[in-house]
Amino acid sequence: MPIDKSRFKSLRTYTNIYVFNMAISDLLMATTGFPLFIYSSLKGTWGLGKLACELYGASGAAFSYVSINSMSLISLEKCRFIASTVDEKHASVRGAIVTSLFCWLYSLTWAVLPLMGWSRYNLEGFGTTCSFDYASRYTSDKYFIITVYIMEFGLPLLIIIVSYSIIFRIINKRRPASVQRSRILYTKGLSSTSCSESESSGQRMNMEYKVLKVIFIVILLFCIAWLPYAVVGLISVFSHTIHPIGAMLACLLAKSSTAYNPIVYAIKHPRFKGKIAAVLRNAVERARETTRDF
Repeated sequence: MPIDKSRFKSLRTYTNIYVFNMAISDLLMATTGFPLFIYSSLKGTWGLGKLACELYGASGAAFSYVSINSMSLISLEKCRFIASTVDEKHASVRGAIVTSLFCWLYSLTWAVLPLMGWSRYNLEGFGTTCSFDYASRYTSDKYFIITVYIMEFGLPLLIIIVSYSIIFRIINKRRPASVQRSRILYTKGLSSTSCSESESSGQRMNMEYKVLKVIFIVILLFCIAWLPYAVVGLISVFSHTIHPIGAMLACLLAKSSTAYNPIVYAIKHPRFKGKIAAVLRNAVERARETTRDF
């Protein structure tokens, strides 16, 4: 199905590249990890050997890290965009691609460290999935778990919270000024050009508030998905009180974020939905033309 690439130039932005980056990691997680998990669950045990367990754990960790780090990159870009002036909003798409590649490299580095001797990947929960060995009693393994949780959970979460806090503060400061300016224009009955500028400013403000509507959902889903898993891992570092059911539920909840991350960041994007609708209409039209030819 040929698609006019010029239709999608408006989607070639910093944020959308990071959304695409996250969608790729989520897709890889779903296509490589979930089938093995379903197979092992139906079998009742991990029967694919040690090497497969290590690869499963490493790939799952890498894709999860990319997803979380992409979230933090999206929050940073939104913060930069809203905090910048009109002249400063332009950003190089090439820069976003380079940053995305660094995101993968950074995530893969932490994912392969257990394969290189710092901690290890082992069975978790009921023995049907593999993850890093957070139940290990070795001091070096505990240091790894604490470090990776700081770098791949605590730091991204901190970036998200700080970025969106700045966004809230900026928009709350701009709103009174925008409202006051609109009142002045209305009272003085200025020209249509001024009114047009006011309307444009109002549209930008509405767009910023649409961003705010998604912010709470983003942070809430992020915490719901990953906080239980982080808590389980950290508790296991200091005790053996984690029940296999708790460990398994926390693992499933964290990995379920691969299903709704693209929905929150992409499907809710009005411009993105318009492009998808255009693609679907194009596909339907071409299918009808093909049917008529027969």
